[in-house]
Amino acid sequence: MLNHMEVLGGNSIPSNVGSVGASGGGAGNPAGTARHDNDGSHQNINAENGCGGLMLMFCNSISKFGNINSNGSPGGYVYRSYAGVVTQYSGGSSGGGSINIFAKSILEKDNFNCSALGGTRSGVPTGGSGTVTIGTVTNGQFQKIDI
Repeated sequence: MLNHMEVLGGNSIPSNVGSVGASGGGAGNPAGTARHDNDGSHQNINAENGCGGLMLMFCNSISKFGNINSNGSPGGYVYRSYAGVVTQYSGGSSGGGSINIFAKSILEKDNFNCSALGGTRSGVPTGGSGTVTIGTVTNGQFQKIDI
């Protein structure tokens, strides 16, 4: 039996090229940390905890309800100002998860929203999109429904 699982974010390891040494951390559980050398001034924005997860739902029916999200988290970055030049060094965002809903009937589709988007933050690479699959199961046959 699985009691605990972690998807670790990437801790950054700056590579010093000349006098530059800064990098952002990647999103995950827990998120990675941003690091930099001691030259110039820096602003660290750490990655956020989290990554898209897996959701399986089996039910008799679905009627009006709000949002189901399995979204990724944004990566971190370091702003570095050195010799009058400002540069951003980014870590990766985590990808969206997978939402799978199987029901005998879908009673209403109003106000029903599902998303599995990749994590995003301005200037940071976006994580990949996940998947959303919703449908009915009748007599052992699956019929996908677009919501």
